[in-house]
Amino acid sequence: MQVDASPVRAHVVAACLFGGVALAIVAGPMLAQGNLPGDLGDTRFNTYILEHVYRWLLGLEPHLLAPGLYYPFPDAIFFSDTHAGTAFIYAVFRALGAPRFLAFDLWFFAGYVATYLAAHYAFARMGAGAVTAGLGAAIFTFSLPSLAQFNHCQLVYRCGVPLAMLHLWEGLRGGSARDLLLSAFWLCVQTLISVYLGFFLFLLMAAFTVVLPLSTWRSRDWQATARLAGQGLARIVRVPGKGDVALLLATAAAGAATVALLWFYGHTSRLYGMARSWEEISSMLPRPGSYLVMDLLSYWYGPSHMLSGVLPMRPEHQMFMGVGVALLFLAGIVTLVVRPRAARNLPAGAMLLALAVLVLATLSIHGHSFYAVLVHVPGLNAIRAVTRIIVVLMFPVAMIAVVGLRGLAEEVRPIALGRLAALICGLAALYEVAMAGRLMFSADAAQRRVDAVIAEARRLQGGVEQPILALVGQDGEMTHLDGELAAQELGWPTVNGYSGSVPPGSYGQPNCNYAIRHFGAFDFWRKEHKLDGSPSISQLLRRTVFVGWPDCRGVGILDNTISVSIGHPPSNGLPEKVILTSGELQRREDLIAFTVHIRNASDELMPMISAAPIRVAWRFVPDDERVVGQGWSKGEALLGDIAPGAEQSLVITDELPRQAGSYRLQVSLVANGLYWFHDKGMRILTIPEPVAVP
Repeated sequence: MQVDASPVRAHVVAACLFGGVALAIVAGPMLAQGNLPGDLGDTRFNTYILEHVYRWLLGLEPHLLAPGLYYPFPDAIFFSDTHAGTAFIYAVFRALGAPRFLAFDLWFFAGYVATYLAAHYAFARMGAGAVTAGLGAAIFTFSLPSLAQFNHCQLVYRCGVPLAMLHLWEGLRGGSARDLLLSAFWLCVQTLISVYLGFFLFLLMAAFTVVLPLSTWRSRDWQATARLAGQGLARIVRVPGKGDVALLLATAAAGAATVALLWFYGHTSRLYGMARSWEEISSMLPRPGSYLVMDLLSYWYGPSHMLSGVLPMRPEHQMFMGVGVALLFLAGIVTLVVRPRAARNLPAGAMLLALAVLVLATLSIHGHSFYAVLVHVPGLNAIRAVTRIIVVLMFPVAMIAVVGLRGLAEEVRPIALGRLAALICGLAALYEVAMAGRLMFSADAAQRRVDAVIAEARRLQGGVEQPILALVGQDGEMTHLDGELAAQELGWPTVNGYSGSVPPGSYGQPNCNYAIRHFGAFDFWRKEHKLDGSPSISQLLRRTVFVGWPDCRGVGILDNTISVSIGHPPSNGLPEKVILTSGELQRREDLIAFTVHIRNASDELMPMISAAPIRVAWRFVPDDERVVGQGWSKGEALLGDIAPGAEQSLVITDELPRQAGSYRLQVSLVANGLYWFHDKGMRILTIPEPVAVP
């Protein structure tokens, strides 16, 4: 099939014009200011994975599948996106001398370039003219839902979507085995780029294939199409022509790589017992109001909240296509109804039907959705944020918008009025892309956070060999990410972890107790899976370098041994033989950290896990009765078992009371659902040093 009657030069000019202007609007300010897309969370995690692959290619990382986070749990790269299909692009920029954050920016915007070029090519091959191909590609590539996903940078590479749909269309309408193979190839490539996008593309391809006979299409019937495709495939296999061998090998390689990737994801999911609950998935299913949400547009913020209502996980529901594109989309629907010839070779009717099928299939209304059926298919419950399907659905939206542009420019009378309306819609779409807010942060500021951790880790390392980094702090996930990135640059593994999934027993707050509890969870897990040869908890602890606040030197087990087991609930006679003593008290701004020593003077094991798990609880008691105190805290779990005669120390961090006054800090133990230890004979620990709150 020929591209179009328009000269190739016109398509090149249109691609440079539409793609270049949109890319300059989206990328220019960010690159000029040295910013990164998204926030300090997911974006930095994506840089971590890409940098790990690059370091592995250089021989600086021993294991591709074990990046070093959540150490020593294996196969942690499959806890989130692996970037298997695009990591080489980042590696090229790094090899050319770009620093990691600049290389990430270049990798990110290369995704926009690749997606735009693929979409423009697909529209041109389907028969769009230079202007309509340029507009359609720009709508798909730089859509508002795509800009809203800046924080999920792995969704930027969507080049497989238009190419897979192009070749699927040509394969189905002509029975071309080559095109069907190319369609499968691009589906595999898109899956290697992002499993999410590959899955959503597969749904679009399946829906398009099913609804195609219901649309107006000039082709052979299904039986003839299948016969031609089978004959063509047999010919390619028996007597391959020019390029056929390369096509077969490329498709086979992409297919094998995709199967391997999905197998590893499935294996890791089974190994760690990872699964998404229906409650979690349903919170990120599109609602009718989701298609009206776009908080990036300042002028749309009010209508967005008014029309969408209350949405769970609102940042995931940014699905509004924008006023300009919406007008072209509606014009396209009207054109398909009253002037279907305006679509010409574009399969817009089938795309509209496929779009409708997927919108209905994924829509959640009052908690009910057809998608609930798909969740029961093995592996599909790993797809959590179904709202992200919008970045794939923007391809059929863009195609229908192109038909709308044709309808306005060619079918409305007088012609000048129609073309003026088309121009206004196009300018409105461009204006919305330019004016949409974009989440970004300073690369320099992000690097300074990491550099500070690296300097402190090197200072505290001393003579520790094969060190493991444990970064502690009150900044939650950001502390974990600082630890990941710092450990990567140091060449150390780390107990810190931030990713799409977590290993069993992972304890979220990166405090002083995190590392020991993490090692305990690993030891319990490896015994459960009968994995021998792993280092013991005490061996891992001796290699751990604690960095951050508070000072964690008081945490641990007296004899430097620890075990985690499932035991019986404590007996009624245990509490009177448990002794609590206090250690160092540390303060920092509105935070306090205190050490508690727990001595088990009984002949009974105090297990970490039981039907009534033992927890440490504390409260602030005011010296002045006029000051309002607070009740017992929810508590902190033990680090591991406390054997008879053994002692365990925890460093606990909490916020100071908000009301000014002088307080005494008290500590006790509780067996959840059973009893308080101080009700059974144990003395409540009152830390002697008063806590003054100004």
